[in-house]
Amino acid sequence: MVPKMVSRSDATEFRLRYIRPCNGTTSTFVTYKFEFKKIHKDTHMSCNFSINVPIGDNIKYKVVLYVERATGFMKLFEFKGKDCCKAANIYLGEFWYDIQRKAGFSTTGQCPMPKGKYMLKNYPLNFDRLAYKGLPQGTLRANVFGKEVKTDKDAFCTEALVDVLRS
Repeated sequence: MVPKMVSRSDATEFRLRYIRPCNGTTSTFVTYKFEFKKIHKDTHMSCNFSINVPIGDNIKYKVVLYVERATGFMKLFEFKGKDCCKAANIYLGEFWYDIQRKAGFSTTGQCPMPKGKYMLKNYPLNFDRLAYKGLPQGTLRANVFGKEVKTDKDAFCTEALVDVLRS
């Protein structure tokens, strides 16, 4: 069964359950800890994260999106590219720029992402600002893989779980 696609305006709520390293992975490129809580209907995020090496065209990426079904998670699609920073700007857009501003990035939307330590406390996530215009309803899992371009070694692996609810 193909999941029904919803536009951002149709979705009443995005419930971000977690963002964490993929099972058993560690990274020397990025380190982070995220916490989420609901305040009224909004999801608020607190996090500490460090970018230990500037991230741009030195990191290629692959994103795999899954939707939960009764039998487990079903792969919906996968996309990949050669510049992790540009991809974040394209697919996350103003949602990402808002996070960068609040976390203390010196510039937003520019690549490479600068090395540094960043922090957010009780930041209300505004999913209406996502650049990507349609997501399937239901429980989604996204796996984001980063690899060094020069060595093809793993740079990071991050997993996120989110519920997309319809009005």
